[in-house]
Amino acid sequence: MEKKSKKSCIVIPLILVVVVALGIFAYYMLFHSNFSKFAKFLPGSESLCATDNTTFLLVGIDYRGDDYLYGLADVIRLAEVDFDNQQINMVALPRDLLVDIPADRFKVPGPYKINQAYFFGTPGMQNYYGEGAGPEALNEVIEYNFGVSADHYLVVNFQTFVDFVDAIGGIDVNLPEPVYGGSRGDYPAGEQTLSGEQALTLARIRENYSDEFRVQNQSIIIKAIIQKMMQPAMILRYPSLIGQFKDAVLTDFPLDQMSSVTLCFRSFDSDNLNNLQVPDELLSQENVFLTSLNEYSFVYRWDNRLVEWIQTSLKN
Repeated sequence: MEKKSKKSCIVIPLILVVVVALGIFAYYMLFHSNFSKFAKFLPGSESLCATDNTTFLLVGIDYRGDDYLYGLADVIRLAEVDFDNQQINMVALPRDLLVDIPADRFKVPGPYKINQAYFFGTPGMQNYYGEGAGPEALNEVIEYNFGVSADHYLVVNFQTFVDFVDAIGGIDVNLPEPVYGGSRGDYPAGEQTLSGEQALTLARIRENYSDEFRVQNQSIIIKAIIQKMMQPAMILRYPSLIGQFKDAVLTDFPLDQMSSVTLCFRSFDSDNLNNLQVPDELLSQENVFLTSLNEYSFVYRWDNRLVEWIQTSLKN
């Protein structure tokens, strides 16, 4: 993916947001900087963290392998990072959005469900003619349909999410109402600490609930992970966590080149993370035959109002 031009004197944050749903979900954030390159601007130089906004494509895939050979994109989020205002706007794209495919870019004809764009681009499928693999294929389809292109991507699978949550000692969530998962287990309302497997299970529960309810639970987990990662004791563990997980995620972000100095987002407040869901009135449900699946399937249709909503939500 092409990167946006940045001002010459910047510190780029490392954002590792672990994303999961119906298989994998959640996010974690690590903010790092190349201290030796920018130390001359200290102390207190406002130019240190000056940069254009940066957009991340965050993907959680339903794949339990140790690699990223296959996988459907069950969680798709666009995150716009605003350095000046210490704010992150995150938009959740439903995996069942019906999208058009750029001409002559995929072997399998469209239209697709949006999560298929990642799948057909994976190394195991090799159905994408563009440069790169699943993340690049998905990013191209998002730009083609919605006019938004990410500067960087990060993809996480099931096992990485579970291992990460366990590595940080679990997460504390406060559920506004009970969640009944049947054979997967139930979650009472109120405060509780979740292990990696428990958080993964909570993020996957959709039976007897709406997709909107599932996304709301995902957002609770997102905030819980970020709050945990911003604790002073956890900040000291950033270098070791990067070493432990840098080979377990799929990203074009240069993790190995980042030091453990947290500068740009040292004043970040988790209340400045805005998790946004597509309003119901912008989507219409339909059961259609998809040649890409060779069967009828539930999809969301949409119009230009969704395009405007996505672009506005990321910027505001």
